Order: sequence, then C-alpha cells, then structure tokens
Amino acid sequence: MQENQSYDGEVSVAHADVVVPAAHAVENARLLLLSGLADRSGQVGRNLMDHPVLLTWGLLPEDTGPYRGPGSVSGFEGFRTGAARRLRAPFRVEFGAWGWAWAKGSVDADVHHFLTERGLFGAELRRAVGDRIRHQFTLQFEMEQGADPANRVTLHPQERDPLGLPRPLVTYDLDEHVKEGMAAARAVSDQIFALLGAEDHTDYTPVAAWPGRFEHRGRTYGYRGAGHAAGTHIMGDSPATSVVNAWQRCWDHPGLYAVGCGSMPSVATSNPTLTMAALALRSAERIEADLAGRDRPASLAPPPASPALNEPSSTPGAQA
Repeated sequence: MQENQSYDGEVSVAHADVVVPAAHAVENARLLLLSGLADRSGQVGRNLMDHPVLLTWGLLPEDTGPYRGPGSVSGFEGFRTGAARRLRAPFRVEFGAWGWAWAKGSVDADVHHFLTERGLFGAELRRAVGDRIRHQFTLQFEMEQGADPANRVTLHPQERDPLGLPRPLVTYDLDEHVKEGMAAARAVSDQIFALLGAEDHTDYTPVAAWPGRFEHRGRTYGYRGAGHAAGTHIMGDSPATSVVNAWQRCWDHPGLYAVGCGSMPSVATSNPTLTMAALALRSAERIEADLAGRDRPASLAPPPASPALNEPSSTPGAQA
C-alpha cells in the first residue's frame, strides 16, 4: 500500500505487490526516510558519495577548437591505480573541450572581462573574445570518494516542498584522503601546464561561486560536484549494516525495492551509469521472476499417466 498526495492536497492510496522507488540517491533516501519503512540499520541517507571534480583551466598557445565536439576529448587513466591509493584518493584526468564553461560559466564572462577590464568594443571586442575562446581548455580531475556515514541526506526541519513535505537536507564534505588526492591532482596539473606551455588561469574566486572551496597545506582548492550521487541506501549482506540486499530489496519489506546508485556501497572514478543500469535490470528480472512464480496459474489438466511396468509373461512355454 502506498499513499500518494497531489499538488492540490488530495490524498489517495494505491495498492501494489511491489513498490520500487527509483528517484536516484537523494530522492530515494528522502522517500525512505519519509516512510520510515527501511531504516532498521540506521543507514538510510548515509554514505552519500559523488565524484568531486577538481578543475584547472588555462590558455594554450595554439587553437584548441573548443565547442566543436564532445565535452571530453581524451584523458589519463593511470592515476586510478597503484600503491599511491593508500596515501591519497585515486583520480582520472579528462581534457575538457568546452572552454571554461564548467569553471567560469558561459562566454559572457569573457565578454565582461574585455568590456570592463580592457575597455574593448565592436570589432575589437569580437576579435579578443574569439581569440580567447579558441585557446581555452580545462583539466577535470575526477576523484574517488569513499563511503562516510557523516555524508548524508536527512529531512529538513523547516523547508518544505510544494506538497508540504520536508525537503532533503544534504550534509557533505571531503575527508583528508580525498583532499590529499586533490593536492596530488593539482601537482599533476602544474606539470601538464608546463609541458604544454599553457597559461594557467585557475582561480577559485569569487568565494560565492565555489561552495566547494577549501584550504589544504597552504594552497587553495575548489571543486564541483559531478552529480553522480551514490550510497544513500547501501547494499549489503546484513540488515544490521545495510538497507537493501543483493537484489536491491529492502531488508524490512519483501515488496519494497530501492533501485539506483544509492544501493552502491562504493563508487570509483568512472561514471556509475552502467553499473546502475546493470543493477536495475538485475532487480527487474528478480521482481518479474517472483511475481510470475507467485501468480502463475495452477495447471487444471490431469497429470499424464505413468507407463505400465513390464510384468512377467504367463504365456505357456515362455519359460526356458
């Protein structure tokens, strides 16, 4: 049974054999917390993970041809493995080909720069903006983040959505392992810029534009969220320490599944989409098999007769 509320305040009740929240990590956690149905372990909403992304950006000596193809054109994968993982978070490096859009916003920022700081107008302004955009590039360092129960989704004590329900309240931070990874990534960035002869324009100001800004070992860093939220209803083999089992079925209710990246107990440096899709298809097969097994109609046809057993012959003279 599931209670539904419309925007005009009307409440209805839907009956179903299986209920599957599939609203991704943050909203799945909110739905489960609102229902109070699956939190025996106390882990609903906890262990929120993402791929925090350190960005650096600059100008190359030659034309980079930005905005003419995919947002990422190449990268380095070697920093994801090796013994250094014990000391700092692993990461992968992407070469961004959409100018400084993720770091600084749209090209309006470049127009504003040449208008206010250089006093350029007309054809001169167009040439300056075009020249800058053609030479822009970005490095994107996507960090691996471990599960931390302190990073979590809870219900907001005051804020309400249009239905009058509590909005999700997200508590999120980076541990020292991830910060050390970002420090190593910035050192790699410095080397790449030097090898390319690139002009580094990385600057994590204004502070309001970088909610992920922090100081570490005397240097300033800023990061963006990748939007790859995971871990808020983690999968496990015990109802005492996890929210769902291997089929993403909630331990507390056999007809309740929480499907999506929230079931993942860890998230690596790669995007989780394919893993999420595989888990969803696996759960769908399990749900379909369970429902089919339960609802399959009984056979009304009589069972086939068993073949008669061979009996000893009573024909005269049959014995030797």
